[in-house]
Amino acid sequence: MELLRWKQITCYYTYRTVGDYKQKTCLSRRDTVLLNRLHIGHTRLTHSFLLSGDDLPECGTCQYPLTVKHILIECVDLQDVRNKHLVASSIKDLFDNIAAHKIIDFIKETRFYKQL
Repeated sequence: MELLRWKQITCYYTYRTVGDYKQKTCLSRRDTVLLNRLHIGHTRLTHSFLLSGDDLPECGTCQYPLTVKHILIECVDLQDVRNKHLVASSIKDLFDNIAAHKIIDFIKETRFYKQL
């Protein structure tokens, strides 16, 4: 039931695989893994409910389903931090035009780093 709901509300990203995405900076292994997870839209925080049988996670502020897209692009509560690090209108735009270290800095400042 939750999986069906997830598929209905989630727009699957242009990037289903990491593909030929190239790192632009020297990142730690942890940051590289995190960036790849964000890139494909599947993280422990946003997808662990599928394995655990828990309910679909929701944003604590918006009550909107918690997805990578919501965290990186949509959440109103994160807008000030997002404007400081990232300016992108879509996931594709974000990964095509924003430096990897800026994405990681945003995730760290929003305190999602250890959860993803």
